[in-house]
Amino acid sequence: MENFTMEITTLPNRTEDDLNVTEPATTIKSFYPPGYFVIPAEAVFIYRMVMYTSIMPVTALIGLVGNAISFVVLLRHKMRDTTKMVLLSLTVYDFLHLIGTILFSLIGISIALDYKPGLYISRKAFPYFGSFLMSVFGSTSNLLIVVMTLERLCAVLLPLKVKSLWTRKTMGVSIFICSLLVVALYLPSSLEYVPTEVPIPNSTQMATVLKVSEVGKNFDFYSALYILRTSLLRFTPIAVVIICNIAIIVGLYRSKSTRSQMTDQNRDETSAEQRITQTLLGLALLFFFCMTPGALLILIQLFDYEYSFPRTRNNIYKVVGIMSTWLEIVNSSANFIIYIVASQPLREEFRRVITCCPIKKRTSRKYTGDTSASDTKVSTLSIATVS
Repeated sequence: MENFTMEITTLPNRTEDDLNVTEPATTIKSFYPPGYFVIPAEAVFIYRMVMYTSIMPVTALIGLVGNAISFVVLLRHKMRDTTKMVLLSLTVYDFLHLIGTILFSLIGISIALDYKPGLYISRKAFPYFGSFLMSVFGSTSNLLIVVMTLERLCAVLLPLKVKSLWTRKTMGVSIFICSLLVVALYLPSSLEYVPTEVPIPNSTQMATVLKVSEVGKNFDFYSALYILRTSLLRFTPIAVVIICNIAIIVGLYRSKSTRSQMTDQNRDETSAEQRITQTLLGLALLFFFCMTPGALLILIQLFDYEYSFPRTRNNIYKVVGIMSTWLEIVNSSANFIIYIVASQPLREEFRRVITCCPIKKRTSRKYTGDTSASDTKVSTLSIATVS
């Protein structure tokens, strides 16, 4: 969500072409560098407003409803405790991430309507809300995908040891460490800028702007922190998910030959594990496609020596950055679709929750061809009663 918060807080109450008009030498120099407007300013302005005021909030609203239903479904569905823990945690963090998205979308709508208090609120809240809490929820969700992938890797490659390796305590500690790591990496960002009142030229009114704080003037520290945070929370999760899922797919392919030698009970248990693995593979695939564009954009910016943050070399960066931000919102919103598509038991559970149907009790009794003495007596008694 870093691109999203930066875009909202620097959103001016005028179009970009207003800043690109040739003016006398006595006026303020344009904020944008030469050659910035590869795409027409009017088109980018409309695109940005549509994304921030329509597409992003609608996507987030759908995700909020889907995550709320998913939370109830996961509580009711029977699965391994460790898997349920990580999926419930992922649902909660995605839900909180989307709430922050909705709030900032409301601020964006107010700014688009030229409601000046909206810009004031965004700049007042940015150091404490925008750059910290929203990013924390989204980044923690990314790390939970890694934890989930590692747990599935053990379940596929070491099926006999997975219950001892991934206990409830181990999973709980992993979730706590992920949350604590993200908070520690983002906490200094809340101290980097402070909202400051400055006078508006040729006016008696004051404007709220973000200025670098005394702590934020340590540019070397914040540059190193940005590189560390980007490496641990963006590049590393994508790399781990790719490598581990390749290993999972190879392990699933090799395990096909051993299923025919299992008993019925072991085969049923293995099928349940396979369904869970397929569902989590879908979540990992969604994560990869949604998070990779933003990571690639950061890499391009790092190796583009003419790129100057927060000014971009040209507005193509801006367009792609907004799209990658929307994809991150999709990553937090579309998990319930993966549950419905990849797992029939979860699909049935979703149907029961949505239609408010009661849970049907399933009987585990199997027909063996033989009847016990008690069953014979009951049958004889029933026949005699009917006669």
